[in-house]
Amino acid sequence: MKFIISFIALNLLSAEYSLTTDDDKKNNYIAAVSNIDSAQYWAQTNVSLNLKDPIGLGVLIKKGQQIKINNDKRKLFFQGYNPVSNTITVKDISYKVFYTKHKKLEYNLSEIDKIQLRVDDTFKKAILLWYPNVFVHAMPLALIGGIIFRLASVEFDEDGRVKRPFPRIISSALLFYGMGTGFINSWPTAKKIGKGEWLPIPLKGDSAWKIANE
Repeated sequence: MKFIISFIALNLLSAEYSLTTDDDKKNNYIAAVSNIDSAQYWAQTNVSLNLKDPIGLGVLIKKGQQIKINNDKRKLFFQGYNPVSNTITVKDISYKVFYTKHKKLEYNLSEIDKIQLRVDDTFKKAILLWYPNVFVHAMPLALIGGIIFRLASVEFDEDGRVKRPFPRIISSALLFYGMGTGFINSWPTAKKIGKGEWLPIPLKGDSAWKIANE
């Protein structure tokens, strides 16, 4: 009798282990398929978009170039084109005084009436404006750091000197963060400065441009 009960218990444990193993395999399979789909998506995404007008003249939009979508005034940085989903990926980089927003957006070409491509030389302008623009990004954070320093250092001597200094590691971290974000964000925001010259590329109507490899 004990042998029969032990045998049944062993079978139940084996069945439970088998179900757990099957669930783990299923979860691993789903994760693997998800990773494969993600890898395939980026493998299928081109870093450029080749467009031609009705008479055959073409333009190549490369990664990092500025574009506008329809009548939107935002200057967006082109990132790539996926021919499978017929979508383009752009990055919206905008200066917000105390931080710089980076946001990726996707647009389906079938929903776009026109693309405007910036054609003036933004590289030379960015070289001239990059360094002073670093301080434009860094100064607001430095101001916040100074305020925190003043509030945290509450003990002064009779001559107004700080008796309990602000922790050096915190002040160094604020300085490093402020200058680091300034150096990183200064270049793309400097390239956006100015009204710019834009080439309109209609994607709908009789004068619509087409993708060159279609």
